[in-house]
Amino acid sequence: MSLAYRITLEESATRVLRAEDEVTAALDVLEVLPAEQMAELLRQACRQRGFSEQPDGTYRRQQGECTVVVHPQQGTVSVVIERERTVQQSATRVVSGFDDIGARPQQLRAEGQKLLKQEIEKKFEQAQQQLQRETADQLERTLLELQPEIDAMVNEVLREAIKIKARQMGQIREIHEDATTGELMIRLEL
Repeated sequence: MSLAYRITLEESATRVLRAEDEVTAALDVLEVLPAEQMAELLRQACRQRGFSEQPDGTYRRQQGECTVVVHPQQGTVSVVIERERTVQQSATRVVSGFDDIGARPQQLRAEGQKLLKQEIEKKFEQAQQQLQRETADQLERTLLELQPEIDAMVNEVLREAIKIKARQMGQIREIHEDATTGELMIRLEL
């Protein structure tokens, strides 16, 4: 006579998943003036836009979930996002066997738990991939929102650098700036 075994196994686990993404781009700041003066103009533009100076010489500001970091000396901007989420996964499995074909309850339980752990691990991997996709999408949205402001900041730095350079070259007679087109006209006497 053979005995049938039917064992219901349950497994659950909780993990903190983390995802991050970062983009770094060069600012299109032409060297109208020496590099240190251009960096100082960029620092001023950052302060005017609410960036706070850090001990390492960078300027940071939170933009939603993202951190925007301007490196005035290097002429770059980085956007960084870090997210974390606590995720709980669970799985249930029913294993069965007959003792006349060699299956023992302990062996069935061990094999079933091994399969459960693999199933939960796969669920965590899928959750991690989903969190990473969401993080990358948020970074992309933030970049789209931020681009006009970065462009305006670079243009402001260039306009100021051109004005300083013009003063170094001679006496300025007239300055005309068109805010809508970004056009800058300077008449000077050499």
